[in-house]
Amino acid sequence: FPHRHSFGAAPPADALTRAEIGLPARGSGAVVVGCFNRLKKLDRRTWAAWLALLASERGTVLWLSRLALSPQAEARLRAQAEEAGIERERVVISAPFPSK
Repeated sequence: FPHRHSFGAAPPADALTRAEIGLPARGSGAVVVGCFNRLKKLDRRTWAAWLALLASERGTVLWLSRLALSPQAEARLRAQAEEAGIERERVVISAPFPSK
């Protein structure tokens, strides 16, 4: 994968900034938990666990990939998170490898 970076490596020059993606700033104390699998594999049990994590850890943000996720499914996930008391900005859904 010559055009991708691994965990811990410097991001590519055309990578979006954390702010452009909607993630908290580095050094803010927020923990970003990410899942970049196809979310069509997401089951209710896993989603409930993620929502429980977000509810219990106020400084945590969940970053998900939009890969193979329909607008309707994204809207349902966001609505369920909001119903669970999770602020909208704490669930970030973006392209799998966002770049400029």
